[in-house]
Amino acid sequence: MLETIKKFLKNRVVVSILLSLCIFQLVSGLLVPRFKNEEREIRIEATGRKNAQSGGNGVQIQKILVDGKNEILPVDFFTITSWEIGEGGILTWNPFKNRSNVISAKARFRTLGLGLTKESYSGIAKVYVDNTLIKEVDLYSNRSEIVYVDIDGINNGSTMIYILKSVVLFTLLFLISYILSYFFQKKVEPSKEGIIVSVSLGVIASLIYVVEYSTSIQFLKTVTMSISIFILIYVVGTRFVDIDYWYRVILDKHKKLMFSLLILVCILIPIFNTINSSKIINEEVKNSTENITSIPLVSGNPLKQNINILGKAKKIHINIENRDDNEGTFTIRAVQDKKKIEWNLQGVDCNNKDSIELNLTDLSQGDFFLYIDTSYTGAGKGVKVLSSSDTRFGKLEENNNIISDKNLCMSLDLSKENVYYIPQMTAFIFMSIVLLLAVVNVNRCKQNDKLTFILVAIAAFLVYSIKSTMFSLDAQPVHETGSNFFLQTYERGFLGSLFVPDYVYWPLFTRFISDIIVLIFRQRKWAILLLNCSGGIIAALNCGLINLKVFRINLGKYERFILSLIFGLSPLFVTDELLNFHNSAYWNFILLTLLLTVDWSKIKRHQFVLALGSSLMILSKIVFVVMLPVYLIILGFLIIKKEVKANKRLFVYLILDICMTLLSVTYTYILLSRWKYFNDSIGFGERLITVIKQVPLYYFRTLYVPIRYLFNIQNINPYVFVILASAVTVLLVVWISANGIKKYSENKNIKNAWYELMMLFYLLISIATAGILVYTNKDMVINVDTLFTDDFVYGRTNFIIIIEAMIFITMLLRYIFKNKNIVVGIVVSFASLLFLVPFSITTGTYVLSNWTQQYRELYRSSYSIPVVTGSDLFVLKNSYVGYIGGNSNRYTGEYNYIYSSKTIKEIDPNKILYSIDLSDIDKIKNRNILEIYARKSAILQSPESYVLLKDKEGKPIAKVDATYSKDRQALSYFLPDGIKNIGSLEFYYSKDNAPYPLLPEVYLGIEGEYEE
Repeated sequence: MLETIKKFLKNRVVVSILLSLCIFQLVSGLLVPRFKNEEREIRIEATGRKNAQSGGNGVQIQKILVDGKNEILPVDFFTITSWEIGEGGILTWNPFKNRSNVISAKARFRTLGLGLTKESYSGIAKVYVDNTLIKEVDLYSNRSEIVYVDIDGINNGSTMIYILKSVVLFTLLFLISYILSYFFQKKVEPSKEGIIVSVSLGVIASLIYVVEYSTSIQFLKTVTMSISIFILIYVVGTRFVDIDYWYRVILDKHKKLMFSLLILVCILIPIFNTINSSKIINEEVKNSTENITSIPLVSGNPLKQNINILGKAKKIHINIENRDDNEGTFTIRAVQDKKKIEWNLQGVDCNNKDSIELNLTDLSQGDFFLYIDTSYTGAGKGVKVLSSSDTRFGKLEENNNIISDKNLCMSLDLSKENVYYIPQMTAFIFMSIVLLLAVVNVNRCKQNDKLTFILVAIAAFLVYSIKSTMFSLDAQPVHETGSNFFLQTYERGFLGSLFVPDYVYWPLFTRFISDIIVLIFRQRKWAILLLNCSGGIIAALNCGLINLKVFRINLGKYERFILSLIFGLSPLFVTDELLNFHNSAYWNFILLTLLLTVDWSKIKRHQFVLALGSSLMILSKIVFVVMLPVYLIILGFLIIKKEVKANKRLFVYLILDICMTLLSVTYTYILLSRWKYFNDSIGFGERLITVIKQVPLYYFRTLYVPIRYLFNIQNINPYVFVILASAVTVLLVVWISANGIKKYSENKNIKNAWYELMMLFYLLISIATAGILVYTNKDMVINVDTLFTDDFVYGRTNFIIIIEAMIFITMLLRYIFKNKNIVVGIVVSFASLLFLVPFSITTGTYVLSNWTQQYRELYRSSYSIPVVTGSDLFVLKNSYVGYIGGNSNRYTGEYNYIYSSKTIKEIDPNKILYSIDLSDIDKIKNRNILEIYARKSAILQSPESYVLLKDKEGKPIAKVDATYSKDRQALSYFLPDGIKNIGSLEFYYSKDNAPYPLLPEVYLGIEGEYEE
């Protein structure tokens, strides 16, 4: 086949035809357009004028219809200015709120329909296309309806003219190609390396087109264009350019310089683009908002807002709504004990201002009251309040779509108060000692690799203990750790919980650990602590594994040690999400990849048994099926080379792993089929193109996380970064493959090319991991223009891509630089930068649950226990949770045996409450109230309180003390026998019986099933 292709390519006519066809395919759409969709600029102007009968002059864009069938949300089509975003992506211009009356977009389309809302309060709008007014629309109507403004985006040409132009263009291209072939076509055949380089360059260019310049996801068009690009570059590289010469120059003389420059460019270009970009506004709001809605202001009835601060207040920003006119005065007072600061603002000063700064430096640390009053009785007066313990704003710009109204309103700029905890300081001292011992051991001439492994694992776990209270004695249940692995094991027993899934996986490995803790050791009070610690131990052990010499990855002891410190101690990987017990199984991917580097003929029996046991890990996460092709390739190599008998242990391990992988896929497929996951799935061709298109985006976006993490670089040119990164990656694969093939061909021994094989393995397995993550995500959509913004999720799945890539890059550096000191210096520098970025210590103050007290509820026939930090999620048995509050943004679904609460009464979300009237709630009639969970108005508020339960006539029924909850935001009140027919709840301090203030967020554990 190859010889036939080479023979054809020697013919000048064949080469000319190929070149002509490829170039014609690429340029015919530009030079011979039949239906050309031009990019057109659409602009809508709200004129501010209105019909005499209209009650207003607003303009609203409700729908966008592209090519007569594709409906796009207006918020996704237009470049957002200050127009308001409503439900369903609707855009509205309000003359009292929005300064910019113009909104625009650039797009290619055949036909475009702009759906504008006609109603009694609408005004007059103008629609421009390419700066030409095409229609002025009066949007007034006595009934609500949609009127479409149609825009044509097509230039049409006749079929005959198209054919004639095409023939002329193809003929011209053929003549030019034949002339070039006659004078410049080489007679010497390229070497094998030259062919590989040409093929690689063709693949690079094809991928660049698929990823970056494919304007649609049409399968046939994308395939034909990609093939044309590949053939064009391959023919030019093998027939017209002396590719062997350039390959030898780079390989023999400038190898180190070229690869150093390529790696450097991939880092410097994003930084350069970021420095020169002035479009982004940096903003960081770390804590949650308390009041995000507009609070009405009424003359004579001032708004009173209690604000508790941890630290000394410096300044405050508020946003006052003054919609109707410029009249009136706003009086603002900040009162703290005997101190009072007052500001008087005129109505005209409040109009069209994103924020008004008020100086609070005269106040002390602690609580203060904020009073806001208006002297004018007209409607449309209001204020938005947002408080945060750490808020930084950049320059505020009128038409920037990054900053939302929610975060522009008001902020407290506070100085932080550093709090040091004795357990964390103790752990820090021990960690320092352990790391010192590890460094001493590594520097020894005869290093004990097993000791290094143990010391790094211990140090990593100590860092986890310092970082998060999840590993302390008051450990909290987090997500599935509490609901699935503890509760399901506790309630169902061994056999009943054995096949319970964790989302779409069969978590057999972690299930066995929970069985040991919950069923064998019969732990209740300390079960969550032990489960959380098990997750930390799994992660720590995997981080230290790379130090063991049994794993043959051709790295020196220093590089191994530094990498293990990065994995185990770096803030990049030390996050609660990656260390949770139910997510810790992802860390086992390190072990699964390292096991393939083992010399199976030299390992001991107990090591072989442990390796076989690790096969259970494959079942824990579906992403591990990415190892299946690797297992099959190695197994096929053993069979072809007839080395099965010589590698019996490896053969057994591969067979077992293949079985586990197939079992994992089958289990997940059956589960998804039951959920009808595949019913609305796109076709295979479209899915394949989607994966090819998005894997480079997803992969290199993931690898960019450490760069952004170190340098706080967010908004870069995604096209430049992905193109350069893809080119570098393909060149590396080609270069390493060529060297590996050359070494292997010398005596047909795989050991000669082992280093190259390991590098390719770690690079390709990390790319394949990105591929499986994209393929298994049904709703994965990554827009390249927003590729590097905060909507990208870095977490529990894709962090393993970064780890495998780091191992590859370190091996690559060792491969390029013969001087080991250079490699160690580079790795140490990178590690130092990571360690210089401080991580925040999680104090646990935002945790709703208090497991050391709440575990006793398990012994009841009905219970409701919160299991998620800072979220509205509970584990239930014969009960449901009723929510009393006004938070409409809280989670209201069910997930993996975790259940949210049901709203049983809505109350003002902006008022501190001291009591709750339950007499008007029908949902709790004749039902036992089992538990009461409430949020304190301030973290440092005393937890010593009680709730007084009264009947509907106001007579006391019971008094229940709160459970111990120091430095927690939540309180728990347990009613051991349950109480029915409660009329009201009143909260008091235990010491002086003064009313106890709570945030308007109360949860009731109610016996029985919820009924609509």
